[in-house]
Amino acid sequence: MAKAPVKDYVLRIRAGADPTQQSLQYVNPNDETKPILIDGPHFTGYMVVRCTHYDGIVPAGATRIPEPASDYFKGRNRRYSIMIQGRFHEAWTGDDLVFGMETDGKVKAPTGVSLALKAARWLDPALEADIYSDTPWVNSPWVSAMNTLAPFTYSPTSTAAVPSRDIGEWSWHAAMPGERTNPLIATSGSPDAVAANAAGEQLLPTYEKRKKYFSDEQRRRAVRLDPDRVYVMDFYDAYYDPRTVSIKLPGVNLNGWKYWDGVQPMRYACRTRDRKIVLFCMQFDLVPRDEALAAGMLNAAPAPEDASGASADTRSQTVSFASGASDGDDGFEDAQEG
Repeated sequence: MAKAPVKDYVLRIRAGADPTQQSLQYVNPNDETKPILIDGPHFTGYMVVRCTHYDGIVPAGATRIPEPASDYFKGRNRRYSIMIQGRFHEAWTGDDLVFGMETDGKVKAPTGVSLALKAARWLDPALEADIYSDTPWVNSPWVSAMNTLAPFTYSPTSTAAVPSRDIGEWSWHAAMPGERTNPLIATSGSPDAVAANAAGEQLLPTYEKRKKYFSDEQRRRAVRLDPDRVYVMDFYDAYYDPRTVSIKLPGVNLNGWKYWDGVQPMRYACRTRDRKIVLFCMQFDLVPRDEALAAGMLNAAPAPEDASGASADTRSQTVSFASGASDGDDGFEDAQEG
């Protein structure tokens, strides 16, 4: 029996502290003001997932939001985004944690995958992969995998708060965290970071410079990820389309649908390098459309109007994404002062 075409499936997005069914919770993509809370043994944080042209499954009682209310995607070549604000519960070095894509079952590698990996390693020299194992994966060091990374010092509002779990209010529904890695580099004792802080400058002002800097293993090992900081991160992708299971790289277009068995999820996970501990994850999987409809898992109603009477489409034109810090009264201190 031939497999149904990909158009007969709908996307489902879930996230949690680990990939078990008990941990995973449904995500309502593009709901920027209501992040899900991930509270596991190793990490506590908020997560918002944005996805262009979203027409998939939503949590029970939620309204599907095809596009974010903000202009996050406007003028940006991105298909989806995973934005997180949270704390690690214990200290790690920059080389201890990796982030990347994985699946639970063996995948028949498509023609051209070696070329795609070669292109990916040219973009990210620290990228590692095992696509021929029973559980294929591709990952990079966490400190260089995130497209935006900003450590903040957060002062808990309650003396009863557990420092390693208090993450403050969600602050990034309509603001870009910006690239602020001086505090991270300063944990290595780097005199360059100290000098940059004193001058009020960012040592690594762009993702590309941070990725190049942390392609060196010794530099990754030298920095420390501390529980006394809140880390704001954004991972986005211009290449993988989870709705069609296809990858588009410069000069290479891979249609993964015919290689996918229709069951196993495609997951992004933050793990320890030995792969024994998962700190947080988000996964895409596809559900047959007729099954989703029969189960009432699709809600095609438009997003509700806000207090001003503006629809979601109108709000997307009026809420601008600022590149900057969070609101000044939320307990966060500018990471450049770390």
